[in-house]
Amino acid sequence: MMKLVKQLYSLNVLVILVALLAIDLGMHAPLLITGYFGEQDAARIANGSITAAYRGGFAKSEYAVYSCPLYGDVLRFFLETGVISISDIPFWMAFVSLISSAIVTVMMFVFVFRLTSSVSAALGASLILQLIPVFWFNSLYGFSSIVALAFFMVSVVLFQSALSDRLSRYTYPLLFGASILFVLAVMTKIDVLLASAIYCLPVWRSDRSLNTKLIWIGCLALFSGFVFLLHDQYAEALITTSEATAFNWDAFNSAFPAQFTTFLSRKNLAIMARAVGILNIPTALIGLALIGWRREWNSAVFWLALSGLPLALFWGMRPGNSARHNLIPGVFLCIILVLPLMMHAWRKWAWAGFLCVVCLTNFFYYTPSANTVSPSGRLLFSTHLVSKKAKDLHATGKRIAHLPYGKVAIIGQGWKHPYFRFEVLRSSQLTYVKHGADTLEMQNENRNQSFLWLYREPEISEV
Repeated sequence: MMKLVKQLYSLNVLVILVALLAIDLGMHAPLLITGYFGEQDAARIANGSITAAYRGGFAKSEYAVYSCPLYGDVLRFFLETGVISISDIPFWMAFVSLISSAIVTVMMFVFVFRLTSSVSAALGASLILQLIPVFWFNSLYGFSSIVALAFFMVSVVLFQSALSDRLSRYTYPLLFGASILFVLAVMTKIDVLLASAIYCLPVWRSDRSLNTKLIWIGCLALFSGFVFLLHDQYAEALITTSEATAFNWDAFNSAFPAQFTTFLSRKNLAIMARAVGILNIPTALIGLALIGWRREWNSAVFWLALSGLPLALFWGMRPGNSARHNLIPGVFLCIILVLPLMMHAWRKWAWAGFLCVVCLTNFFYYTPSANTVSPSGRLLFSTHLVSKKAKDLHATGKRIAHLPYGKVAIIGQGWKHPYFRFEVLRSSQLTYVKHGADTLEMQNENRNQSFLWLYREPEISEV
């Protein structure tokens, strides 16, 4: 394997890859949020896996079942087999995110370098990625999105390599590896499926005939459909209750109705801008105007846009959008940002200088924030705020777990409940008995203790 790598890349490129790995780990490891969950859905995944480990399977209502089944199931398996304890879940989830972040950074360089043959463009894409708020925060705490992105990026690079004439001897092993990793990526986070058009980019830029390219793209579309069905079957197999029925899109669309006006709303545009940097989207549009007219880059621009837009539109048109839904589109945005570095002479350096100004503006534009749904570019201070907020929420959960009452009701501010529920499950004084969608029954010494979770505060007429 090392011999193959040395054949493909010069010593300078290998040094850059090692340096990028060190930069990513060096930036994120000291700030890793290991004792708490960075956002509520991370706690929801953990809670679902814990209760699934206790009763031998998931309920259909669990968040992880259709969103990230493999991530939740692996966590359940490690809990069942005693590889990790409940208390260690936040650490291991964060550690896996850290490693995934480093993999994505390296694979970003490799993909862009093979696409452009430009060290400066590849290096620029990897460095800009480090300053994307949604990538930064997903690197610091446990969640499935960045793990799926790591599988996805390695898969894309393997597929890109499989189409290379220099690696024709390894075409089939590379294609097999790319296929397996794509399946793992989708199983880890279903969002990856909406970005699968990126596989068409290396196909279209290859030397194959038009008919061959169209056949490849058709096969890729069929394989994506097959993986979606495989995901659905795997998710259903995890459910051990009588609710084991197929995913109901009508119910999903009813809860999250899609409207294009929602995508264009100030709230959604602010979330997108905060997720990737306030100036990065308009700067990418300027970059497209500079590079898009060049015939040799038309296909790259088209497939990059087609890979990023579906996911941005799918979640952007629905209420409750979050920064993390822009993690994968943010990767393609970084690639578009560096394409003008392919220009010649002073234009290349002028664009590099302009990108530096853009990154500085992105950093200082928004005030620091503890909100991971709509993050700030002030990465370091915001990290401190996110960590403090998570610590405070878990501390409240510990106090709830130690209440001396036989029945405890937690009413309102439902987004906080996953943190509290985790601390109840983690408490060494309590033993799991059973649970429902809104209830959790634990045993405290010789008596049972019941917890009721009401997401919203009831109206007076309902009391």
